[in-house]
Amino acid sequence: TAVNDQSGAKTGLASMISATLITITLIFFTSYFYTMPKAVLASIIMVAVFGLINIKEALHLWKTDKSDFLMLVTTFAVTLALGIEQGIIIGVVLSLIIVIKRAAYPHIAILHKVEDEDYFKNINHFKGENNASEIIFRVDAPVWFANVENVKEYIHSTIQNSNVKPKRIILDFSSVNHIDSSGIHFIEELKEKLSIDGIKLMISGSIEPVRNIFNRNDLYEKLGKNNFMPVLK
Repeated sequence: TAVNDQSGAKTGLASMISATLITITLIFFTSYFYTMPKAVLASIIMVAVFGLINIKEALHLWKTDKSDFLMLVTTFAVTLALGIEQGIIIGVVLSLIIVIKRAAYPHIAILHKVEDEDYFKNINHFKGENNASEIIFRVDAPVWFANVENVKEYIHSTIQNSNVKPKRIILDFSSVNHIDSSGIHFIEELKEKLSIDGIKLMISGSIEPVRNIFNRNDLYEKLGKNNFMPVLK
């Protein structure tokens, strides 16, 4: 495979030709390679594989996403120590773990109005006007069964730890491209719990696919149409 790649192969046809040539060699020409020193075969493999080592890509992963870099290093080390199959299995398992973790723990930002501007940004990254009467949450992921419990816990803990009891909670759904039945139940339960405490729940920035799901679940009637905003204001 490495030699094929180094030769400039680009399509599946190259793999078919290589497989055919290898099969013919194994059946008819194996005896001619019997006395060839293993060092010669090893040198061919090393020269071919050396071209596959991409240091720049590793550095790029380190700068872009440390978890991807960790997967690369771990898979590489396991492959060298145990073998190719073990390395592939470990790489797949690590990838699944990271995907599940990212799905279960989405990024949630608390927003506030940027000074002298008409838009809202992450309170941790931009200076802005603090409004103690409201808390704005932006969920940067689909709201579904895989993460809804963690989203719920984050919102409740933030409200409880707030120094001043807010009058309204705004969910900025501009980054939410999907919501399932678990997410709908979460919004309904959140609305009921906040109502008991005298806090209003509002939703802003929902895109059309999400609004269609709201419609099918009668969420506009349950929360009140006035509690839905096209944009933050």
